[in-house]
Amino acid sequence: MILERRLIKPVWTYVIGDAISRGLLPPIEGWWKISSVPPKRVTVDAGREAQQNRADVERGKPC
Repeated sequence: MILERRLIKPVWTYVIGDAISRGLLPPIEGWWKISSVPPKRVTVDAGREAQQNRADVERGKPC
């Protein structure tokens, strides 16, 4: 929820609002009302986990 509230929604509002004001996108009622799907879990070591997932696939293990 923090990621959505502090990053996703403000960026969406800025980028899409700017495109609407420039005439690049048509104004649609409620365009600012969005929802997002967060990742299963947040990790601080995504690179290590991705490397482990690749190693598991090479060994024939499902992720």
